Amino acid sequence: MASKTNADAGLLTNLKGRLNFCCVGTAPGHIITLSDSNFQKTIATSNNRPFNDANDAFIGADQGDGSPVQIGISFGAPISLSNYIGNVGDGTNWLERLTSGLKEFKTTVQMDGGLNVAGTVQASSFVTVGPGAWSVQAGFAPLSPAATGKSLIGFGTSGKLQVSENSGAVVEVAKLDVNGNVTENANTATQLAQLPTQCSGSFATGIQANGNANCGTASVMQLAETTAPTGIPNYGLFWFDSSCHCPKVISNNGQAVQLGLTNVFNTDANTLEEYNGATPQTFSVYGTRTDASNYERLRLSYDSTDSYFFLGSDAAGTGTQRGLGFWMQGSLRWVIDSAFNLKPWSDNIKDVGTPTLRLKHLYAGTYVDTTTGALATDIPNAATTGTTLNKLAKLTGAPSTAVITATSDTGGVVGVVVDGAGIAQSAQIARAGQAICVFDGATTAGDYVQISSITAGDCHDAGSGYPTSGQVLGMVLSTNAGAGNYAMLIGAGAQASSGSGAVTSVFGRTGSVTAASGDYSVGQVTGAAPSASPTFTGTPSAPTPAASDNSTKLATTAYVQSQTCPIWFTTPNAASTVSFTTTANKATLWGVVLYCNLSTTQITYDVATADNTANTYDIGIMNSAGTVVAHIGSTAGTAFSASTGWKTVNWTASAQLPPGKYYAALTTNCTTACAVLEGGNSGAGLTYAGNISESVTAGGTLPATITVPSDSYTATTIPSFSIH
Repeated sequence: MASKTNADAGLLTNLKGRLNFCCVGTAPGHIITLSDSNFQKTIATSNNRPFNDANDAFIGADQGDGSPVQIGISFGAPISLSNYIGNVGDGTNWLERLTSGLKEFKTTVQMDGGLNVAGTVQASSFVTVGPGAWSVQAGFAPLSPAATGKSLIGFGTSGKLQVSENSGAVVEVAKLDVNGNVTENANTATQLAQLPTQCSGSFATGIQANGNANCGTASVMQLAETTAPTGIPNYGLFWFDSSCHCPKVISNNGQAVQLGLTNVFNTDANTLEEYNGATPQTFSVYGTRTDASNYERLRLSYDSTDSYFFLGSDAAGTGTQRGLGFWMQGSLRWVIDSAFNLKPWSDNIKDVGTPTLRLKHLYAGTYVDTTTGALATDIPNAATTGTTLNKLAKLTGAPSTAVITATSDTGGVVGVVVDGAGIAQSAQIARAGQAICVFDGATTAGDYVQISSITAGDCHDAGSGYPTSGQVLGMVLSTNAGAGNYAMLIGAGAQASSGSGAVTSVFGRTGSVTAASGDYSVGQVTGAAPSASPTFTGTPSAPTPAASDNSTKLATTAYVQSQTCPIWFTTPNAASTVSFTTTANKATLWGVVLYCNLSTTQITYDVATADNTANTYDIGIMNSAGTVVAHIGSTAGTAFSASTGWKTVNWTASAQLPPGKYYAALTTNCTTACAVLEGGNSGAGLTYAGNISESVTAGGTLPATITVPSDSYTATTIPSFSIH
């Protein structure tokens, strides 16, 4: 079908089309359906004009009110609308294409008028070909950085021209002001019209008006000297100071610090040195410093006058003179105080030298003051008996070793053991000065000291008169009522022999004289007793017979102590009961007698009435002085009397009881429903203290001591205890 012939000679132009629709009606609607997406619906509909579908391809009208002059033509397709020039429509070489997400051109787009864009514009370039100025006009608002791999230009806050390069931060573009100066250049590099002159091998000291650098000496950074600036918080400052002609820094508004210390050098990675030719150097560390005339400091320097290197302590102005200390493992160990005295930092702990690294000589111009100490020597301890601290020592064996003195010794003491006692290593034995010695009895200040004949190794107060026999060891320094460890002055008061000359013979014999039978009679020996019916004085001793010995040998106190009994019954029967007093803070006493030596660790008693509660009980034995010599300690009823019957309980400590008068003692904090114990025959036990009430600090706990009652004989029920 032809619209008109091609050979129309250019006539009859602007004719209406051969396909002509007189009426379109009200839009929207399809005029020509090019591709029916639901043809089955169409042929099934009367007149074949159903409602159109979204996926139809069509030419239609999307505007119209029935008037031909109000028609708006529309084109639609399910996928795209494409325009081709000189192409068969190959689906590839289109020049313009519209899809649901994009309007795309493959040819140049020319805008002869304005271009208004409400959204964003993406392009590889924009070119204006028309005459006159070209401009972009838009509103402004804060911009966000471009996406990764993208750059952005736009009008940001306050209408400033800003960019984001390759997803970087949004920054303002540099501009020239009316004077030609670069302005508004935050966070961006200024692009000059041409590359300015750079410094080669040197540092720039400034910039010329044309942007070229002012260059200093090659390989040298040059800064003019200046006075110290004021520090700035959170900034560091660096300058060359005009007062010392040296580099300095201030860190965070702090103190000015000099760099590159004069005359201080690192000769290698591990060595720091200070020197200036032949001029002595000084290094000071300050404790306090106000200025050069007010300080406290430590100084390491050289004394040119005496030719000594020294470590010193100085003070000036209001500063206080301080001492010098030697610090090891977190504490001072030795010090030189401000009065120039060398001393240890802790008393009586530090040594000078060791047994194998000793001083050769110790020189004293006036005296050596050991205060409460002594001069001592080291002697190896005997391997078997050895020495005991604060006891006397003598020599034994070859080579000589140290051992404590025996009670039979009257001489041979080398001193008092002040350290290293035992059977190994060496004992430090005081030979002069003050030392603590174990005395066997009371002492009086100023009395003479000799070897104890009572206890091996002990010292003995020999009285105020100079002893006529035996070795005098020194003098007592304090008065004390009984035996104990007391100070003595070793060597004090010892006298040389008062003989008139050398002895040439003894008993008419010369040479090496050995005592022989008959040299002395008993009457010639001062204080000697005859062998027949002797009378002993002092503290005689004798061998201790075996416990089973039944002869005429002397019975020593040790033998008597060995004659022990295995068990002690406080009463021979258990026929009645004994109750605890329920009066608060009271104990009850009964007098009982022990007739033999008894070593005891336990007590057995019979519970007649149980108390299985937290009430506390204590039972024990007191001696005639009122001292508790054995007790079970505060014990809850759940352990003391949980049920009736015989109970055996350990004392808090074992005890050795000699024969004598004692008191059985009971106490409780119970006030009702208390435990009851078995006792002897009712009212039949003879005693010197029957059911006597005594005050205690707390019921249920026996005190260490109690005031014993006066003897008052009576017959009463005595608790039935088995002490064993």
